[in-house]
Amino acid sequence: MTRITGAGAISKYTRKDKKTGRKKVMYRIRCSTGFDLSEKKYTYTPWECGYETKSAAKKALDELRERLAGGARLDAGTILFNDYATDYLATKKGSGLSPATLRYYDLMVRHLIGYLGDMLVREIDTVVIKAVLRKHGSRGSTDGVKRLLAVLKQILNEAVTDDIIMRNPAAAIKPPRVTKRDIKPLDTQGVKKLVDALNDYDSNQPTGYIAPVKPGAVISAETLRATSCGAHVMAARLALASGARRGEVLGLVWSCVDFDRSQIRIVQQQTSTGLRQTKTAAGRRTVRLDNGTIEHLRGWKSRQAEYLLQLGIRQDEQTPVITNEVGTFHDSDGFSRWWRGFCKSYGIECRFHDLRHTQATLLIANGADIKTVQHRLGHETASITIDLYSHYMDGMDAKAAETIGTILNASASELGKVVSL
Repeated sequence: MTRITGAGAISKYTRKDKKTGRKKVMYRIRCSTGFDLSEKKYTYTPWECGYETKSAAKKALDELRERLAGGARLDAGTILFNDYATDYLATKKGSGLSPATLRYYDLMVRHLIGYLGDMLVREIDTVVIKAVLRKHGSRGSTDGVKRLLAVLKQILNEAVTDDIIMRNPAAAIKPPRVTKRDIKPLDTQGVKKLVDALNDYDSNQPTGYIAPVKPGAVISAETLRATSCGAHVMAARLALASGARRGEVLGLVWSCVDFDRSQIRIVQQQTSTGLRQTKTAAGRRTVRLDNGTIEHLRGWKSRQAEYLLQLGIRQDEQTPVITNEVGTFHDSDGFSRWWRGFCKSYGIECRFHDLRHTQATLLIANGADIKTVQHRLGHETASITIDLYSHYMDGMDAKAAETIGTILNASASELGKVVSL
């Protein structure tokens, strides 16, 4: 605990007013921490500046003495949020987090510095934080506000640990309730329209932007368009048939495709920062495919192999199923741009992730049990699946009621037959 001696000091100084350009009288404060025998001089806390009136400086001096007596750092009154948050981010970068997580922290800290950078850490209170959250909420979603608050709480918790502040002013602030985004799966007619569009797109090989291929390769524009088109269409077919996420489809390699058993193994996913394993053990799964999709995969594998040979690449077990123009893993953001353009040209309103929801809702509507749907989607628990798709289970509930009613109203001779169903 810091030893405070004397009543502290208040001093005048002048600074230039940014608006008027005139000199303005201000006040600053500091406290004595006693006599240093080794240095043979009195020691003081750093000057804390910026008080417009003497009464404000006097109040701040009393608070400073109280904080120091409670164990606060001597330089706590000089630490800007900008500097402290930047140091906090640096510790995150050295903690072995994934690149995607580091990008998330970097974005959140940059937002916070934009709002609070010029403030002293100790000046941040609940009023200030609530104002920041309101401002951030006006620019984005409630989910973004929740994430921003979570990171701010972490930073201020560190400030408490470092004796810069005595308590975390963000701790008592409740995060906003995040409104779930409505899922918009395709119905059976929508699926038919999409499949027809994919077939048309694949057969017509529409022209468009052609990315440069491997230097020295002699590839015709027609071959490039056909192969690029085939990769995109195959990715959409796989997502629709398996319920896999975009990154999981783009992360597939041929060793994960079992043609004999008509199934694929999902063990990794492609992200904006490269390949990584699925987040959970449930995400690593084997999913059966229908015969039609398997035949499309066979045809695509043959087309892809011919194309890769023209690039001087021999297709093997570790070749991505969905390749880009140069035969490597497809960029996830670039694929999403293609999907949006494809849907717009065919008048289809569907996010790529909605293909996953389509798989789930069609299975549920046709009587598939929740555990089967959970496994195919790679959800960690069945409760996640139920929470997402509970309102699509009304048809199953009605069918269950009809079955129970049949049993209750059946005659004794009919009961065994009904139950056996």
